[in-house]
Amino acid sequence: MFFLTTIHGTTDQVDTSAKYPLGALFSELAGDGGLKVWRYVFNDEASTAFAAGHVCVLDTTGVTFDAVLSVAATPTAANQVIGVAQHAIAAGSYGWVQCYGYGTVLADTGGLSVNTGMIPGNAVNGAADDASAVTAADFGTTVAAIAAAATGTAFIRCI
Repeated sequence: MFFLTTIHGTTDQVDTSAKYPLGALFSELAGDGGLKVWRYVFNDEASTAFAAGHVCVLDTTGVTFDAVLSVAATPTAANQVIGVAQHAIAAGSYGWVQCYGYGTVLADTGGLSVNTGMIPGNAVNGAADDASAVTAADFGTTVAAIAAAATGTAFIRCI
């Protein structure tokens, strides 16, 4: 893994040209919230911006860290999740998605239960569902129940 020791700007910076190597990781201590790790990606959506809580997955059409929203119509495996957007990243732009630590996640239409693993949702693009079983592969864990189609806090773990 390649960790940057500093970044010029902030993790909510969005640019139309790359400022860092795609896939680069940046870590920061977030006070009592502990460690947060961010991954630098390109939003490869044709016209959809990422919003806070959107589950982003690896665009498997290339060999770079291009990201797209998880697609409900063709559920994505949890191990393809590369981060969760914590702010808007316009389509065709570069920015940071969170891949480790406490952050915001968008719940799918069924909501998310407390202390439950999360997987990409099956009803809304970029949303998360409860994992079907304790043994299911997941990309994080909820720390509080999150109502349907709402955002809430979860522990993200997709490094």
